[in-house]
Amino acid sequence: MMENCILKYKNDINKIRLGALTSKEQDIFFSLIYKAQKQNEREIIIDFVDVAKLTDDNKNSKRLISNMRTLSKKLSQLSQEIK
Repeated sequence: MMENCILKYKNDINKIRLGALTSKEQDIFFSLIYKAQKQNEREIIIDFVDVAKLTDDNKNSKRLISNMRTLSKKLSQLSQEIK
């Protein structure tokens, strides 16, 4: 579950407009950042089961897949520059 994890990030992430994301999409987004931070690699691989556990959405995989697809579309439409 995400509430048991501590995610540290720089303030620059606050500049990204995440308001268009639903709470579930934000859970997925920050879960992915958490896993990426833990792996500390340029390219990361995250199991679907891990995402489901981190977002506490392991009971409904169809809903999680739908949320992940919507999140992907929304993130691909972001045009944010962080200096």
